[in-house]
Amino acid sequence: MAERYTLDQLENDLSELAAKVRELAALEEAVADWDVLTAAASLAGAPSFPVYYENALGQVDDRYPGGGLDILGVFPDRCRRIAGIEPEPFRVAQAALESIALEMVDLEGAPGNILNKIGNWYGDAAEAFEEYFSGYAPAQARQAELLAAAINACKSLDDTVTQANEALRSQIKGAIELATGLIEAYWESQTTLTVAVAVTVIGLATMGFGLAAAAGAAALLSAIGGGAGALASGAYSVYQSEKEMSAKNLGEFVNGIDGNLTELETAVNTADEDIFDEIDALRSEWTMSKIAIPAPPGAGEVDSDTFSHESSL
Repeated sequence: MAERYTLDQLENDLSELAAKVRELAALEEAVADWDVLTAAASLAGAPSFPVYYENALGQVDDRYPGGGLDILGVFPDRCRRIAGIEPEPFRVAQAALESIALEMVDLEGAPGNILNKIGNWYGDAAEAFEEYFSGYAPAQARQAELLAAAINACKSLDDTVTQANEALRSQIKGAIELATGLIEAYWESQTTLTVAVAVTVIGLATMGFGLAAAAGAAALLSAIGGGAGALASGAYSVYQSEKEMSAKNLGEFVNGIDGNLTELETAVNTADEDIFDEIDALRSEWTMSKIAIPAPPGAGEVDSDTFSHESSL
């Protein structure tokens, strides 16, 4: 697994990207004034293209007196929102829930097995406890379903956040590479670009339910026979796909980054909302009375005088 793209690394890349955008903006302004006639006149002693560029650079700096990341607008904050989601809490929660879930699997039917081990018993007390034990397994199965769903929710969110982080790294690196290519093309041609510069970046899309369940959930479902709903039987996920980002001017460059970031945020938000809806739908299927294991009858609730066991007959 690739190392996580940290906020510090993001800030460094954003600073590099801001510098590229500053240079690109100045080049576009210089190119707008550096037409064919001006270029021809330069041979007779008119100012050269670098002079136009330096003047344009000063105008760009006047528009963004604060310097730094201001020239990138809302991009930095949008990137920070994605990179700032840590996967560790989901992993810790998944591990804790799997531990509880597997212990529940080990307990499958254990209380009810007591009845088989002690043989046949009769009377009011026996019937009361048999009724109690008969309610244990269904309640346990329903608890297991909710645990399985929670386990896969944690796994799905971990995967989603991890994939989104890698996609963000790819898109920022791609944006820097694309800006560099545009800058080189402007310096080489010193005219408006007609051919787009392109780079390949990682995009992110939702995949939906259907992946294999997490280990603990799979063991649970095997023990209780399945039927636990979408999240309990398969994890929600996203997938990465290569896509081309291209531009032949600063406007297309900005729109391309904005579109990619929008897709990335949408994929993360969609996964989060779908997972929440599935968990909520599964939870709403069971009332507390169906989930709670019934309390055993109290001593005053049964006629213990009628109790007898087969060994005493």
